[in-house]
Formats: sequence, structure tokens, C-alpha cells
Amino acid sequence: MGTILVVDDEPTILDLLVELLQEEGHATLAARDGVAAREALGRAVPDLVITDAMMPRLDGPGLIRWMRQQPELHDVPVVLLSAVVRIDPADLGAVAFVAKPFDLATLLGAVAAAIGRTPS
Repeated sequence: MGTILVVDDEPTILDLLVELLQEEGHATLAARDGVAAREALGRAVPDLVITDAMMPRLDGPGLIRWMRQQPELHDVPVVLLSAVVRIDPADLGAVAFVAKPFDLATLLGAVAAAIGRTPS
């Protein structure tokens, strides 16, 4: 399976996503905001990034814009999550938008489509 960086400022959501993805067989990295995510992306290039839209220091759209400017991260797919903001993922270069609270099947389907694998 793939390596997925999960970025969310809510510890409960971050822990839930990490646990869910690990149960599906993925390796995970975690960051609590876009600044921490940039640091993690400087150490490893994941197969997918799942990021919340609204976070302190650097929000999800800002993280995606930064990633698209980095040659080594330009093509890494991103799934954007948000409870409040409705964003067309294509406007930011993301592959999918998933509304919070998310349905697990919807999220796993977006992950599978982004990295080309079938959820278990």
C-alpha cells in the first residue's frame, strides 16, 4: 500500500485518520498544520497527502499551492477535507474534496482513487 501524510489540527481527527489508514495497510505520517507538513514533506515524499482546509499557521490550500511549486511534490495527489469550506479541488490542484464529517467509505474511496488501489 502507499505512504500517506495526514494533516489536521484536530488531534482526534488526525489520530482517527492515521488509525484508519494503517488498518487499511498504509504507512502514515502525521502533521498538525501546514508548516509541520512542509517539514515532513522535506524529509519524505508520500504517495498521497490528506489535508484539512482550515488550520493555523498554514492552511490546506496554502499547503497545496506550496506543493505545486516544488518539483519533487508537484505530482503528489492531495485529498482536501473541510467541515466548513466547500472548494472545487481542481481549483487548487487537489484530486478530491471530502466534506467533514466524512463517511469512511467515501474517504477510503477517495484515497483508493488517488493512489490507484482498492480499499480493503
